[in-house]
Amino acid sequence: IVFMCNHCPYVQPKIAKLVELQSLYGKKGLQLVGINCNNVEEYPDDSFEKMKEFAKEKGINFVYLIDESQESAKKFGATHVLNSSKCDIETELKKIASESGLDYAFDTTGRKEVMEMIYRSVKKASGKVVLCGVPNPLGLKIEIDPFPLYYGRKIVGTGGGETNPDVDFPKLCSMFLNGQLKLSEMISHTITLDEINKGFDYLKNGQCLKVVIDFTKR
Repeated sequence: IVFMCNHCPYVQPKIAKLVELQSLYGKKGLQLVGINCNNVEEYPDDSFEKMKEFAKEKGINFVYLIDESQESAKKFGATHVLNSSKCDIETELKKIASESGLDYAFDTTGRKEVMEMIYRSVKKASGKVVLCGVPNPLGLKIEIDPFPLYYGRKIVGTGGGETNPDVDFPKLCSMFLNGQLKLSEMISHTITLDEINKGFDYLKNGQCLKVVIDFTKR
């Protein structure tokens, strides 16, 4: 699930990569879902009609939904949804987390300014920065103050989450069974095979998160 919008300058450079990922791995089971959580009254460029134009222009081949109420984002734990084109993110983060900083920050953009900004935004003695996005362009260098690293701040990179199935899958299953991992909430509709066209209508109209076909029902 990717929380995105039509005009975010951090999203724009990643659209082509998301389209490529869906094309390469869709047949292997990958289904990307983009969710636009912006308030349409405040951001008219993120209306559903504009989203359809944007999807057509960019050749988006994955599900792109609108969540005007931000309920989907909140359901998955989001307490704040910030628009980088409307506010200074670093300033807003300080308001949210106080001057002491964040415990953890993840970059999924691969952009120099974002990586440097989240490094500055975590706690000096215990904050951890995780770089997930591929640096763009390759060979990109970032500038950080190394001094906090001596006192506990950490910055690491990760490739694809670096999952160890033998260790992580049982843990993820336990988290799901204990209600910590919200997988069921991702399923907004369960349909029969005969209703498959209705499922596609849900997708095209942005009315779902994930649609599951139950082959035991008729």
